[in-house]
Amino acid sequence: MRKFYHALGVLLLLCPLHTQAQRLAVRGKVTSAADGSPLKSAQVELNISKERALTEKDGSYIIYVDQNFFNPDPAPALTFSAEGYEPITVDVIGRKRVDIALRPLGGQTAASFSTGISRPTAMQALPFGGSQLLQEQLGQAAPLRLFTAFEGQVPGLQVKRAGGLPGQDTWLQLRGITNLSGYRSPLIIVDGIYLNGSGLQDLNPEDVERIEILRGPASAASFGGLGGAGAIQVFTKNGSELASGETRLSYRHDFQMSEHTGSLPLNGFTNREILDPQGPQPLLGLPISSNTYTNPLPNLQDYLSDGLLQQGGIRAHTLSISGRSGGTYFRGAAQRMRDEGALQGYEGFTRHTFRANLGHEAGEKLKLSGSAYYANRQQDNGPAAGASPGQSLANTLLMLPVFGLNASNEEDGSAYDWDIDNSGAQQTNPLYLREQLQHLQENDRLMGHLGGAYAPFPWLSFDYEASLDRLTGSNTRFIDRGYLSTAVPEGFSPLITAGVQKSNGGGIEMRQSEQQYFTSTAGLSVHRSLLGFSMGLRTAFQYENQRAYFQQATGENLAVSGIRSLDNPQEGLRASSLRQEMTAYSGLMEADVNYKDKYIFSGALRAEQSALYGTTASTPVFYRVAAAYRLSEDLNLKIFQELKLRAAVGTAGLRPTFQQRFETFALANGTLSRQTLANDGLRPVLVREVEAGADLTFLRAFTLSATYVQRTAEGQIVLMPLSGGAGFEGQWRNAGSIASDIYEGSLHIDLKKLFRIPSSRVSWGIQAHGQRIRQEVSSLSVPPYRTGPGLPGTDLFTVAAGQPLGQMAGEVFITSVEQLSTLPDVNILEYAQNEEGFIVRADQLGTPEEQPILLTDEQGTPVLQPIGDINPEFQLGLSHTLTVGGLSLYAMAEGQKGGTVYNYTRQWLYAAGRHGDLSNSTLPASFYGPSGLANGLRPNAYFAEDASYVTIREAAISYTFNGGQLPWGNGLFQHIKLSLIGRNLFTWSPYRGYHPALSAPATPNQPLLHRQEGAPGSLAETPGGNPGWFALDFFNYPLRRSFGFSVQITL
Repeated sequence: MRKFYHALGVLLLLCPLHTQAQRLAVRGKVTSAADGSPLKSAQVELNISKERALTEKDGSYIIYVDQNFFNPDPAPALTFSAEGYEPITVDVIGRKRVDIALRPLGGQTAASFSTGISRPTAMQALPFGGSQLLQEQLGQAAPLRLFTAFEGQVPGLQVKRAGGLPGQDTWLQLRGITNLSGYRSPLIIVDGIYLNGSGLQDLNPEDVERIEILRGPASAASFGGLGGAGAIQVFTKNGSELASGETRLSYRHDFQMSEHTGSLPLNGFTNREILDPQGPQPLLGLPISSNTYTNPLPNLQDYLSDGLLQQGGIRAHTLSISGRSGGTYFRGAAQRMRDEGALQGYEGFTRHTFRANLGHEAGEKLKLSGSAYYANRQQDNGPAAGASPGQSLANTLLMLPVFGLNASNEEDGSAYDWDIDNSGAQQTNPLYLREQLQHLQENDRLMGHLGGAYAPFPWLSFDYEASLDRLTGSNTRFIDRGYLSTAVPEGFSPLITAGVQKSNGGGIEMRQSEQQYFTSTAGLSVHRSLLGFSMGLRTAFQYENQRAYFQQATGENLAVSGIRSLDNPQEGLRASSLRQEMTAYSGLMEADVNYKDKYIFSGALRAEQSALYGTTASTPVFYRVAAAYRLSEDLNLKIFQELKLRAAVGTAGLRPTFQQRFETFALANGTLSRQTLANDGLRPVLVREVEAGADLTFLRAFTLSATYVQRTAEGQIVLMPLSGGAGFEGQWRNAGSIASDIYEGSLHIDLKKLFRIPSSRVSWGIQAHGQRIRQEVSSLSVPPYRTGPGLPGTDLFTVAAGQPLGQMAGEVFITSVEQLSTLPDVNILEYAQNEEGFIVRADQLGTPEEQPILLTDEQGTPVLQPIGDINPEFQLGLSHTLTVGGLSLYAMAEGQKGGTVYNYTRQWLYAAGRHGDLSNSTLPASFYGPSGLANGLRPNAYFAEDASYVTIREAAISYTFNGGQLPWGNGLFQHIKLSLIGRNLFTWSPYRGYHPALSAPATPNQPLLHRQEGAPGSLAETPGGNPGWFALDFFNYPLRRSFGFSVQITL
């Protein structure tokens, strides 16, 4: 009995000891975040006992840690360190395995890639062409707009914009045009949230941790009918990188001054007599006998500088806090950005954003995450392009610059005489229009995401996530009672002018929209390693629901001044609305196999059914098959540190729009009209890619990636005209294909390694990205047609089988005897070539009747010929980064060789006699005007211009003070970063406008606007327009050059 009690006593004494501490083995692998390679002899140190372990050749380690079931003080943590790398400390309570990727000191690192594959994979193990932008790249020039981070940084990616207005939309395009019936954005995902449209203007770049880009279907097959134009996933910071118990507070302030870039030559002469030169309203007479622009204008004004453009300030305040306690981490951030813009008299752009990210890891088995984001933006700019009243640039450039625009109105004594132009051109005072036409846009965006993963076994996990993106918008145009101008703004009736049919004048247009995108995804993943194989398999089911609501109302003849209400109009009140809802169900399987990092295979299969697919169409199935062989892991290649050959074949799709799939009617003011007939057999556009490439690192300093892609976009959805007996105007059908050859390349030169600079404080490199795209309409089952962005006279882009996609067609003026000889019944001796190189009648040479001659057919109808092609010979982006300790120098340039942009701005200025080419010319005004080169504002070859350019997009110099370098603060500061930043600094181009890299604006998310003839996106064949296709300058605002500074303080 004594032995029993003795044993019991010993057991009771030992139990508390066992409860207090349990010695567990923690294993893992330490790799380099730069390239994923294992780190040998990296040190792993336990904070409690200072016990240490070194990693083996393959980066593996094992260390024993005392752990218990209570909250220890201090909590056990491991510190990982290696020479030339930043150390990191990680909490290890309840963890048996910790894998770590260490970041090189001062160097750019590559995180694992996780979009479109079954599990995160190192970049060098990708078997297809994926791209990644990391926090270091995004922060080089501290962008306030996320789209600027893409420019010149990703092969195959182009940023399209309509000008330099603050808050103006931008559009991304990956590997050229995929769709004939309007713009399709790459799929944009933010922390698992699928966005309606691009949404880049709503995102705060300071929130972003990294961006992953799938450049085409060969990589984006996992996204099925959403991935035909590629996919971009944005990952935001969430505090998970912090050590347990660490809290980080950061404040950043930005201030910049912006001004417009470039200039337009304007005519300072007139072809008319000057009867009274005195301002503010000089009087001009009849044309002089020579009808040439040789008479200096009296009272010459500079409307652009004095009345339109200004230097505008850009200010931003960003505050963020992040922290971690054990397995729980969080980050919250808020930003206010105010951009005054470059236009006088407008409010510009204001954006407020708020973000909250939260995550929790309950050991190795359970992981939870959630995020919420709110953005509000307000914009006051007026129309972005075109020559309609209210477009301030057009109003200003077309006005004869001799009048005092500040003269008061004689009719009612109000500011700005609306009809001060007595030249007969009937141009309304642009200051009057600016004062009277008030245009305010406001958008609210709310995004949310909840997700979790449970791993009952190390090799098996279940995951679920749900996301919501809700975007609401309002757009109000208000013209107060008493409006006098006879210039009727787009969308209004003549009743907006006071006195017309006894109207009081004035009008209001209000538009509201609401779009919502909900997704729910459940998945199962299996990961196993066996006999050198590392295998991953993921299956998932996804549900999507999209809803959209638009409404618009317009009216004129206001009863009361200053009231912005739809109760105010007394006449012409008209309303229209639109409501849509779509659901989709998808099944997905992804599989990835890696054999000893030598042979890599990846596959994906997705089947989906959407309400946007025809009921008689078969269920589309999308797939990817990709493989890579890393020769450098299998063979001893002395000069190659990495040599990988890869190939991929994949398909993805472009879903039809609601209007293309279903019967559509226009119901406005009680009147019903049929538009398009439903198509129950409509299929998604099937985009198929065959991709082959190589990734090389050689001589330790050079990293080269080259990719060739053959792509076809089959089953293009095209509007087929119907006969009158059908009762509908047309039907959308799968009736065409696009074929493309794409060449992409990137080169990184590590100058530090090249010149063997030993210091770990130095990082120095050059990065280049380029692409060449050739695309054509390979088949078309409807008659050839021309299309464009919808603005008046802009349907110059041809769609015809066997023709390049992006080709422009227009009339041609004769410049050679060979062209002249094609005309019927022509005596060549009766013609001569003038000083500008045009063929004219010899008897009119040097006379006021001298005119250029159009090339015509036998019936005298002008012949349409190819006059340009938007596709350049190549595009290139080049960046340079040098870091020495805390000092960093960065510059980035991008440009293109070749391509065509159509200069409508120049053509309109010719027609109005306002372009500088006409100044002091010996040719008569009629040679340039509407009956001459301006050609009645119809497209012609003279205004199709070379779009080559080189632009220095960004340059920055910054210095980062670490906490130990600061003599004050007592360790309060982690670091302080000071930066000087410049953007859009210089441009070299033969283009005779502001900038050739401009596109016509699009309105893909505003279907009601497409009904207004002459509005952007109003052509039926291409609803909404396509900025990636329609390269033309139609009074697009100039880009802005900015200089400023940024201060970031981190506690």
